[in-house]
Amino acid sequence: MAIIPNPDDRPHPSVDFQTPVVTKDPALTDSDQQARLRAEDRLKLVTQAAQVYWWEWDCQTNQTRFSPNIEQIIGRHPAQAMPENLQLLHPDDRHIPRQAVEQAQKQGSDSFHYQVRCWAIPLEIRWLHVSGRLVEDAQGQLVGTIGTAQDITYHKQVERALRESEKQQAYLLRLSDSLRPLSDPIAIQQAAIRLLGQHLLADRVLYAEVNFADQSYFINDNYVTDEVQKVVGRFPLSFFGSTTETLNRGQAVVIPDVNQASYGEAEKANFLAVGVYAALVIPLLKKGQLVADLAVHQRRARQWTTTEIALVTETAERIQAALERARVEEALHESERFMQGVIRSLPLVIYLFDLIQRQPRYLSPQVNHLFGYTVDQMQTREQDLFEAFFHPDDRPRLDAHFARIRSGQPVGENHAGVFAITYRINHPQRGWVWVQSRDTVYARDADGTPTLLLGTAEDITERMSTAQAIEESEKRLRLAIEATELATWEWNLDTGEVYWNEQHFRLFGMPPQPQPLTAAVFMDHVHPDERERVSQLLQKAITERSAYNAEFCAIRDDGSTRWMSGYGRIVEEVNGKPRRLSGVMFDVDERRRAEDALKTADQRKDEFLAMLAHELRNPMSTLRSGLQILSLTDGKDETSRDTIAMMNRQTDHLVHMVDDLLDVSRISRGKIVLQKERVDLVEVVQAAAQSVRPLAEEQHRHLQVSLPPTPIYVAGDATRLTQVVTNLLANGVRYTDWGGQIWLSLEHRDSGAILQVRDNGIGIATEQLTNIFELFVQVDNSYSRSKGGLGLGLTLVKRLVEKHGGQVAARSEGVGKGSTFTIHLPSLTAAAEQVAKSTLLGTDPATTQRILVIDDNADAAMSLGMLLKLKGYEVHTRTSGRSGIEVAESLKPRVILLDIGMPELDGYETCRLIREQSWGRNLVVIALTGYGQMEDRQRTQEAGFDGHLVKPVDLAVLFELLTDLLDKGEKLLE
Repeated sequence: MAIIPNPDDRPHPSVDFQTPVVTKDPALTDSDQQARLRAEDRLKLVTQAAQVYWWEWDCQTNQTRFSPNIEQIIGRHPAQAMPENLQLLHPDDRHIPRQAVEQAQKQGSDSFHYQVRCWAIPLEIRWLHVSGRLVEDAQGQLVGTIGTAQDITYHKQVERALRESEKQQAYLLRLSDSLRPLSDPIAIQQAAIRLLGQHLLADRVLYAEVNFADQSYFINDNYVTDEVQKVVGRFPLSFFGSTTETLNRGQAVVIPDVNQASYGEAEKANFLAVGVYAALVIPLLKKGQLVADLAVHQRRARQWTTTEIALVTETAERIQAALERARVEEALHESERFMQGVIRSLPLVIYLFDLIQRQPRYLSPQVNHLFGYTVDQMQTREQDLFEAFFHPDDRPRLDAHFARIRSGQPVGENHAGVFAITYRINHPQRGWVWVQSRDTVYARDADGTPTLLLGTAEDITERMSTAQAIEESEKRLRLAIEATELATWEWNLDTGEVYWNEQHFRLFGMPPQPQPLTAAVFMDHVHPDERERVSQLLQKAITERSAYNAEFCAIRDDGSTRWMSGYGRIVEEVNGKPRRLSGVMFDVDERRRAEDALKTADQRKDEFLAMLAHELRNPMSTLRSGLQILSLTDGKDETSRDTIAMMNRQTDHLVHMVDDLLDVSRISRGKIVLQKERVDLVEVVQAAAQSVRPLAEEQHRHLQVSLPPTPIYVAGDATRLTQVVTNLLANGVRYTDWGGQIWLSLEHRDSGAILQVRDNGIGIATEQLTNIFELFVQVDNSYSRSKGGLGLGLTLVKRLVEKHGGQVAARSEGVGKGSTFTIHLPSLTAAAEQVAKSTLLGTDPATTQRILVIDDNADAAMSLGMLLKLKGYEVHTRTSGRSGIEVAESLKPRVILLDIGMPELDGYETCRLIREQSWGRNLVVIALTGYGQMEDRQRTQEAGFDGHLVKPVDLAVLFELLTDLLDKGEKLLE
């Protein structure tokens, strides 16, 4: 067991007694006896002071006598018999005493010396230096030994510490020499962990960086021995839970044996999984936060010494310092590269100008383009020649400019300490060129006088020419404005002064007033509801150098209001600061009021259409339910069946027209939002064809469908695409004679899908092909008029196809020659896999389910209730929200079908009141309404409805929704 020297210990001199201890002799006189005792007392004091004990061994009796201070050295008193005494020695050293005696006898020497380890109490190993002599009788036979033993543990520890220190210093020197020339962070880590692993004879050494953004360690590389696997990559901080917590506190993790450590089983398993049985981990913190750690791993248990812990800590700190140095150097190199790139890319010259020598010290490469000379040519020119660059008229201003800088006068200086000046230089090819320079003091002498300027020079010749042209243009513009009676204004942003022309005063109903005005005068004439918006637009135009463009309501001096339109922009800047904002204003009251009237009319039209559709849906719902009742209970003879079928078709036709009318209105107002996803167009077309085929067969039309065997994928709304195909097919059925043909085909060409619907029907006149897709347009002949419809189907097709990024076209050879409609849609890359098709299986309702129908339209409630009863449900009806709530409390229905548009207590409030009751929280509540837009569905969902059905209700859709919601409800109740 290694013992670190105690700095408080002191070395003791070695005492070697070469004479045997005098035993008690009865023949001695009392005075001799007292002298002997005094000698023994002095010997005792000396041995105690020197931490030396003596012994005397009699080989005939095998008994040993020790000095009293032996317990002070080894912490115990040894046995008298020699064999028992040997047990005090380290097992590896027990042969040394006998070997030393035998060696002395063999060499004919009467003395012997050796060093040996012994066990001391408390349990530790101490080193002893033993010196002894052989005691022989007169015949030369060995009768015993006598000698001393000195504790030399401290000296051994010092020697070991010196050896370890020399090794550490040599290691640290190699580490510094290896890291010094490296600039790559990964190379630094690899070199350091390799040297540390070799020095400590470790199985694995790694450097892990901490990323708190994703709570992980990242390890680039490991040093490992041949039989150890590397651990690299990214690992979660939680992988070594309590270890990470200890490192976060800045404490080293010292694990002599993972199996003996106080970790949980999961954490032990994580260590053992990567072959770690002993570990030493040193944390590295930056601003109190863990940024990395250096870990040393062993495949077997290992006692980590204080020296090793200190060495790994020092290595970790040196790695961190080397990495910081490398990162700083890289940042400096990157900054230098960046600055050089910026200098090369800027369209201006950067320079250092010596005010004393009147010569440039540094010039960026752009000087060749701006001044017409290379950097070398400019820096080697004489002062007089350099002065010749400047235009004679500008030299006095340049001299004054330099004088102000040297004197420290802030004339022309902005808040950043930059002096700006414009002047002309003599370019050898271009002649006089306008230049703008911006100078700042870069260096001063001991007295504080500027000696060196850092500045930029920019070619502004084109800007100066443009400014002159703008000035001329403004003069002409003012004349034009006066001729057109536009109100003009100009705002000085430095002084806050505003100037108006006479027309501006007239627009506000004001008599002309003395100029200048303030911006507050203008804002006082802006309607209070508009002031914040107009003020924000003006401020945005100033800060972003953008155009100010606003329509606002103005209050004239007589109290009347009129709509005005204002426009303006920044027209002057000084040193990058906006100085002047100019613009015009004109009366747009008549146009604005006309637009508002149109918007109001359009809004009323939309509201009327929505209300009309809602009101139509109630009687249509009653009619549909009645027809379905008749279909289920009557219709036994052919006449009844035909009549019911006819009435069903006409009801469906009426529903279809109402839906088309609302869809066109929503598309026109941009209210329809496609729910796009990856859709197999083949499945969409096939489903649409199946839905239209019964109609075609009823009207004795032949529908022929040709579809590809593989999917064609598009990004689209499956419902709306189905609507497109259905409308085209229904259109073909409607305008084809008895026994006519309709052909539907789909194919994939290049990167698009081609859908075509062709018929041999009445055809389209050539002059109508261009407007057949417009609103309310129908084929203009008496026969087609008899087919009915509102002329909305093709309009919906065109607008829905365009919203999918496609195109639709109509073609016909003329009246009576059929027609062809072709749709082009962009497709996605076709996938090889087949999409599984699901089949919706109907489910008979459970006869035990109780349903409450609440609808203020008694006919609609009664007819729907009759239908549900025919399907096996127990049905109750009520015609108001309050009566529905009252009966629901006693009936405890599983489902409530609730109308929205009811007087007094509407469906939304009725649903909220039901949900507040303990018996109503788990009920299935479905909305019945004539409104089916997205915002209507959102509103019913927020009110607590489980479903939303649009009147007239499709019986199949209703039963499917009931089955789905009731199944979910049963699972929740289980």
